[in-house]
Amino acid sequence: MFRLPENISSKIKTKHLDCSIMIDRKQSIRRSVNVQLYERTHMSVNHEDIQTAVKIQNDARPDPDYKPASGTAQSFIHDGEIRETIAEAERLASNRKAIREVLDKAAEMKGLNHRDAALLLLMDEPDLIAELKALAKQVKERFYGRRIVMFAPLYLSNYCVNGCIYCPYHMQNKHIPRRKLTQEEIRKEVTALQDMGHKRLALEAGEHPAVNTMDYYLESLETIYSIKHNNGAIRRANINIAATTVENYRALKEADIGTYILFQETYNQQAYEALH
Repeated sequence: MFRLPENISSKIKTKHLDCSIMIDRKQSIRRSVNVQLYERTHMSVNHEDIQTAVKIQNDARPDPDYKPASGTAQSFIHDGEIRETIAEAERLASNRKAIREVLDKAAEMKGLNHRDAALLLLMDEPDLIAELKALAKQVKERFYGRRIVMFAPLYLSNYCVNGCIYCPYHMQNKHIPRRKLTQEEIRKEVTALQDMGHKRLALEAGEHPAVNTMDYYLESLETIYSIKHNNGAIRRANINIAATTVENYRALKEADIGTYILFQETYNQQAYEALH
């Protein structure tokens, strides 16, 4: 394990530390850290070097329970990894060298990992924040051009078996009527949205396997895409529903959805358990 000397201002022999860490995080996260730290004779280690060394120490000790390629939620959405990511970003919030490395990586437009993103969110260097905003504008315009894409939500059903206390759909709420749109009602809603100029939708529904079935979603998608109205047709139907099976994901893809959306309101383990 690499440790800083107790008296970092003392004269020390020349050292070279080349720490190359590659953590293969399969399809979602790929991270490479290649850090070189030089301490020269008769030189003191500066504050930035201290923070870089701390970063090396922490990155070199991955939590053995954090397994990004795992099929178990607690392994790839890992509370310890999340907390360490935030702590690391707070430690490096003023480390210009570390921030510069992430900005240079972002400029390549090949993707950032979660620790990179955390540092950019928490950094507190005003000039680098301004640079980040300018870079974000460049990335956005390269991928999407100078346009804003909007979509309209279409609520299919508010039946739900869950008890998420922040959501009015939760099963303990006896103050709202429960509804599930028929295909004819969906047709009327989509026509009305088209009259407002919408071309993209996000289908929303509570989690109720017996009522809100995959067959219902697929039939609804077929109905939506079949509607031809004054302003044309719906170009893209996204869907925001509970996690499902691989077979169902394939069926949704074959139904030509735009994007599958799955929100998680908090990644704080204690808050998640309290809210759900």
